[in-house]
Amino acid sequence: MATVQHANFIEYGRRGPRGGAQSNKKSFDPELFGKSKTVSSMRGVKILQQKEFDRIQSSLTAKEVMRKELDVKEKEKQRLKELSRKQISTWSNTIAGQHKAKLEAKKLREEREAVIRHEEDIKEGIYQAEKRRKAIEHAKRLTFNKSDRVKKFHGALILTEVLKEREAQLALKKRREAARNQKERSDWEATLEEILEAKNQEAQNEVSRRVAKKETQKYQLEQVARKYAKEHGFIEDEKNTEAELIVKDLSEYHKEHEMKKEQVAQKKLRMKDSYFAHLEEKKKLVKRAKDIEEAETREVQIFRDYKLRVDAIKKEKLRSEWARDEAKTKRNEEHFLKIKAETEGANDAQFKKMRDQKMAEQEAKIEAKERKRRQNLLDTLASQQALMKQHEDERKQQLDDELKEQLEKFAEDRNWHEGECARAEERRKAARKVLDFNKDVAKSKVHGEKANRESDLNFDRGIIMKNVEDESIFQKYAKEVIDEAIEKERNPYALQRVADTGNGGGRGPKFEGIGGLRPSYLTSTSGGHQLPSQITSKNATRERLVKPLHIAKKRLGFSHW
Repeated sequence: MATVQHANFIEYGRRGPRGGAQSNKKSFDPELFGKSKTVSSMRGVKILQQKEFDRIQSSLTAKEVMRKELDVKEKEKQRLKELSRKQISTWSNTIAGQHKAKLEAKKLREEREAVIRHEEDIKEGIYQAEKRRKAIEHAKRLTFNKSDRVKKFHGALILTEVLKEREAQLALKKRREAARNQKERSDWEATLEEILEAKNQEAQNEVSRRVAKKETQKYQLEQVARKYAKEHGFIEDEKNTEAELIVKDLSEYHKEHEMKKEQVAQKKLRMKDSYFAHLEEKKKLVKRAKDIEEAETREVQIFRDYKLRVDAIKKEKLRSEWARDEAKTKRNEEHFLKIKAETEGANDAQFKKMRDQKMAEQEAKIEAKERKRRQNLLDTLASQQALMKQHEDERKQQLDDELKEQLEKFAEDRNWHEGECARAEERRKAARKVLDFNKDVAKSKVHGEKANRESDLNFDRGIIMKNVEDESIFQKYAKEVIDEAIEKERNPYALQRVADTGNGGGRGPKFEGIGGLRPSYLTSTSGGHQLPSQITSKNATRERLVKPLHIAKKRLGFSHW
């Protein structure tokens, strides 16, 4: 069973509303919705069955239920759509799946390309940084190589290489001379051996000739012996035959002997000609080598003279530039001092002239007034003496007037004098201001010069530090080059001399306070060469003994005695 506190909501069912009193009651009576406080109020309560109550409840909440059902259906529909979308998203054979796959592939490709571009940017940055570093190092090396110290050191390095090449040339020349002497020695020994062999052959031929002569004599003796043993007729025929044979053998022997003598003479003549030709060739080679050495010496002398002329021209140019700058500075200073003196003199003269003129005007005015006053007094006294008795009152009035006028004049004079004093004070103040201004200008100039000197000193200190740093870098570079030259068996004397010279390029002592600079000595030679060292009696004695007097006496610090 269900209880309903307001029965006017029910317009249908088994029982309708009762009685007119009840029907006349207003709907939605506040008492019906309030809390029942008495037993009599319970009589307006209607009791319904559960089914009826559910029907009423459902009819009252139909819209809300329908809305909830629609919301549930919509949510279910959205859930199914989302589920379908999730399932479809995993399919690869659909247009959306292919599009999504393409987008994902594009995204992955762009990510890979971004990573690659990032790596390439890093590599490019590293490459550009390395390139900049190399360019800076190259520029520093070019600047370092263009300095005078490095140029002179490289000149010494070239001299070292030239000395090494010259030593190699001398060694090659010695080897060539040794080979040539060895060849000449071998040729001489071969010629001597041939001569000895010819002499031995001649001796053997002489022995063979003697043997043949002995055999011939023996044969002749046998013939003479047979001559007496045989008959005259038979012996004569045989004798004629043997005589012919002997004559024939003798002629062949003489002919062969002459041919051998001619061959020996021709051989000796050929050897003599070859020997003299060898001597001529040797003289030509010696002359050619001497000409080459003279040409090299002339080239070295020409190059040295050229360097000396270039150095002299450079020094003369620098000297002329310095003299021109000093003359220009001196002219500017003189012009400035002249303008300043003229300006100050003109101002002083003008001021003095104006002061004298004003003083003269003042004195003239005072004197004129004084004369006028005296003249007035004299006139007054005369008139008073003439009219003393008649015009006593007039005289008194005139005296009063004159006294008043004099007082006014005195007041005017006093005012004018005070004005002049004030103007003079103003002029003094203006002059004081000008003087103070000039003092301030002078002080500012002094402070400016002091600041300039300080800046110059700071700049010099920076230059000294830079020179020290450059010297350390140069010494490190020179040590590496000298060590490498020693390893390559070069003569490091020139490199060591240039490296030990110090910054400055001079031959004087090193000044540690200014960065180790080595100044130059004064010179008096036509070539502008520096003195080799400090002047001492030992150096003077050596120069006097080594060099001619007419050259040695021209150098600074030397005198002939």
